[in-house]
Amino acid sequence: MFDSVPIHEWMIMSGLENRPVMGLFEGLCERLAGTPLAIERAHLSVALLHPSLRGFSHTWHRGSGALDSLVFTHGMDETQGWKESPFKFMLEERQTVLRRRLAGNRAQLDFPVLTEFRDEGLTDWVAFLHSFSPESDLHWSKLTGMITSWATARPGGFAEDDAVLLQELIGTCAVVVKADTTQQIMRNLLNTYVGGNSVERVLAGEITRGDVQRIEAAILFADLRGFTGFSDATPIEGTLTFLNAAFDAMGGPVTREGGHILKFLGDGLMAIFPTDTDAGEACRRALAAAEAGQEAMTALNEARAAEGLPVLGLDLALHHGEVLYGNVGTAERLDFTIVGPAVNEASRIETLCKRLERPVLLSESFATALGDHPRLRELGTHELAGLATPRRIFGIG
Repeated sequence: MFDSVPIHEWMIMSGLENRPVMGLFEGLCERLAGTPLAIERAHLSVALLHPSLRGFSHTWHRGSGALDSLVFTHGMDETQGWKESPFKFMLEERQTVLRRRLAGNRAQLDFPVLTEFRDEGLTDWVAFLHSFSPESDLHWSKLTGMITSWATARPGGFAEDDAVLLQELIGTCAVVVKADTTQQIMRNLLNTYVGGNSVERVLAGEITRGDVQRIEAAILFADLRGFTGFSDATPIEGTLTFLNAAFDAMGGPVTREGGHILKFLGDGLMAIFPTDTDAGEACRRALAAAEAGQEAMTALNEARAAEGLPVLGLDLALHHGEVLYGNVGTAERLDFTIVGPAVNEASRIETLCKRLERPVLLSESFATALGDHPRLRELGTHELAGLATPRRIFGIG
């Protein structure tokens, strides 16, 4: 046996110092390589909660001392490598420890990858599964947690006492990784359901009702024209498929142009482009997002029409003004959003798109901030529901 206490202490301090998982794992591998365990190869996989990524992995080889790092997406369970993996077996069987001798009379090479390890000269392999999910009855594909595996080339493999110490060390490692992963999952979920710079403000402590900032921003409202009739005549699954594709068309350009999607409004969305110091730049980015959104929606409609599927138009309104940006709602259920007359005006302008037969409409304040634009066209003065005075409206093209 060896003295593992210093390694436990190092991992605990690493967690308190917020050392990234990659650095923690690499440092642990280097320390274990110098013990009687003589680790030659190690692997760490962490499963997350993320809308597009399932998790990440790091693999360490003593010979190179370098990490091979990967991220993997949802659907990895369909690959042949995963289907034949000992990790899949552990997850399905809820087996927290799996050890396999790779050499000698007790060798058990019941997974293809173990044969590869044996051919590399490794003699013993052990893996540990640690779930981070509080719900024990979740399907393994929904769990968060980590799996590590450790292999040695030492003749005779791991000594039994040392294998016990290794399991204890990985338990400490799991606690540290769980703390880091929980923070990462929290940030992932906030980015998914809140988005934009709202995430940083929430994490910085802006979490009480009425905690708002007064900002200037370009405001974008988008809405699908004719969606009510479409959804009434379309199976709900088809409606959802189309709606997600349409949100990609609308929202993708907003994100690429530096805007923040604040909320999805049934069949539309509301986004802002904070002015910072240059209102013209914010409006140019908002207009670029609107035009790119129209192009993406046109491409989506063309693809659907080719398949004989119904299509819908996209109406967009752009406005610039002052808003209150922050926490609004009940004492215990808040929305991080924008409120103010400018928000109402942007929403009302969007309703003019159908009547004026224009897919993109701009307010006077937006057009003024935008400045000279070769395709800017004034469309006259129009009444907006709920507003006391008519507003000058502009279009593009």
